[in-house]
This record gives sequence, C-alpha cells and structure tokens, in this order.
Amino acid sequence: MNYRQGFLRIYLVLSVCWIAAWIYAGVKKSPDLRLNEAKRQELDGVVRTMMDEDETDDDIQVVVDDFRQKYGERSWPLTLRRVVTSDTMFIAFLPPLAGYAAAFIVLPWIAGGFGARKID
Repeated sequence: MNYRQGFLRIYLVLSVCWIAAWIYAGVKKSPDLRLNEAKRQELDGVVRTMMDEDETDDDIQVVVDDFRQKYGERSWPLTLRRVVTSDTMFIAFLPPLAGYAAAFIVLPWIAGGFGARKID
C-alpha cells in the first residue's frame, strides 16, 4: 500500500476545499452590489425620509447596507477583480502550498537523513 499517494490525494481534496471556501468568502463579503434605477430611487426616498426624521448617519448606513444586500445585483467583473487582487487569494493559496512543502518535501527529506548508511 502506498501511503504517500493516499495522503497526497487526501491533501489535494482538503486543499481544494480550503481554496474554494476562501474564494467563496471573498466573493460573499465583496461590496460590489449595484442597484437598478428603480431600487436606487426607492432607497433615495427612504434615506431622505430618515434624514428628515433626524436619524443618525450610522442608522442610515445600516439601512443602506441592508437594502443593498437584499436588492443589489452583483457586478461580477468588479467582484472577481477585487477577489483576485485581494488578500483572499494569498490566504487561499499560501497555507496549502506551505503545507504541501512541509509535509511532502521537507519532512521526507529530514526523515531520509536518519536512514541507515553503509559505511565502507
């Protein structure tokens, strides 16, 4: 049985899951939601009403953010550009690469140094 090949397959699956989760998180938290014109006018009316009632800026911002999350349409080119150029990609790929190097290159090299050597 080849344990190294089995561990490599498990590591590959876990790495793909890690990378996919971080990219999904990056897309999910990206603020690139756009409102169509009708929804934008509706939001403007809500904001004007809140300003007339002397609501705080923080309260207005919460309402605007909720409105965008609920009715916004994602601008995929902007979102993907933001995710690719952000720390998300660094965090997504660096740990699996470092783990691979440590587990399948460095540790076998160190373990190989403890092997029996023939002395002539």
